[in-house]
Amino acid sequence: MRRCSLWLFLARLQHQAYHAVSEDAKRSCVAPAVRLAAWGVTVSTLGKTLAIGCGLMALVLVAGLVTLCFLASEPTDVEVSVEAPSEANHGDRFVVQAQVRNTADRRQVLVDLDLADTYLEGIAIERAEPPFSDARHVPIDNTVSYSFDIPIGPGEETTVSFYAYAAHVGDYQGRIDFCINSEIRCITYRLRTIVREANR
Repeated sequence: MRRCSLWLFLARLQHQAYHAVSEDAKRSCVAPAVRLAAWGVTVSTLGKTLAIGCGLMALVLVAGLVTLCFLASEPTDVEVSVEAPSEANHGDRFVVQAQVRNTADRRQVLVDLDLADTYLEGIAIERAEPPFSDARHVPIDNTVSYSFDIPIGPGEETTVSFYAYAAHVGDYQGRIDFCINSEIRCITYRLRTIVREANR
């Protein structure tokens, strides 16, 4: 703005160049003003756009959480149980049996069995029967997920046997998740095995 005032002051001193100088001054003063006005409109529009965008994102997030909670809800019409030794000697081999009974009037699928890291810290899984098709660690869940995809007819049951090895002395406990029809709809069962020093 100081540059504009200077041009206007010089125009007053040099009356013969008043029109030329005043026009330049007007253009140099008006242009920034127009740009500022346009910027104000842009900022206002941007603010409204951001507000609308944030609102839509919040709605999508809430809807997503509601959907996730529904999808991750505990499956129904199934009964689960686990048989595992409460104690074992270091170096022993034993079997962990996971059983699923379908009480629904429709077929269901045992998708995964997930074993907690806290249990596997001392218990090594050597194989399973029937064999799993894949085993992967899930860091966000602190489990190892064993994939089976076993169909279970109405009123039927299936048993998965994990052949385990007592690898380390200690108290190992955790959960085993039975994931039915989906990788995220699971029933949790607790298991614990205390591994003691072998008698010599």
